[in-house]
Amino acid sequence: MAEIFDSHEIDVGQDEEAIYAPAITLWALISQAFFKGQMRSGKAIVGRIAGLWTTLGKLSSMRTGAWKWG
Repeated sequence: MAEIFDSHEIDVGQDEEAIYAPAITLWALISQAFFKGQMRSGKAIVGRIAGLWTTLGKLSSMRTGAWKWG
């Protein structure tokens, strides 16, 4: 995927503190296709992103109002 972004000169969020890097945002939006109902909402997308970062040990909280890096 990085090659595609590079060919279009899109920064794929190499910054370690980038929560909504383009690749993560694209993954989250595509994930909507695999869910139904409320799991396709924007709130659910934010929850999936928060879950990913929490699982990777990058967030200290799933509360999306004021994310703090762990």
